[in-house]
Amino acid sequence: MWWCGQGDKKYTMEDVTRLVAMMRDDWGMLSLTDLVFNHTANESPWLQQHPECSYNMINSPHLKPAYLLDRILWHFSMDVAADKYADQGVPAELRNENHLHVRQHTADPRVLEIP
Repeated sequence: MWWCGQGDKKYTMEDVTRLVAMMRDDWGMLSLTDLVFNHTANESPWLQQHPECSYNMINSPHLKPAYLLDRILWHFSMDVAADKYADQGVPAELRNENHLHVRQHTADPRVLEIP
């Protein structure tokens, strides 16, 4: 299995592309990546001891739009999970890549209400 990290092999984006294609084609899996630099988990002992170091609306008011967008998308996700968008082709459980695309396009005009 080439993806198991054998020896000193340096993996490339081509390797990642092949792995994602295999996951999709052979295993029927969707792949999502969320890359966050300088990220510390909320549960980390360091952040629990120093909560003033985390981003919040007091020390980082410039992040309010990102916070609001996150809340809107969270509520949208909860509505999808409750099957409130099934009549628009968005099932509560995403089972293939098409479901992901339909969900993305459903979120644009209805949830974000972009004028």
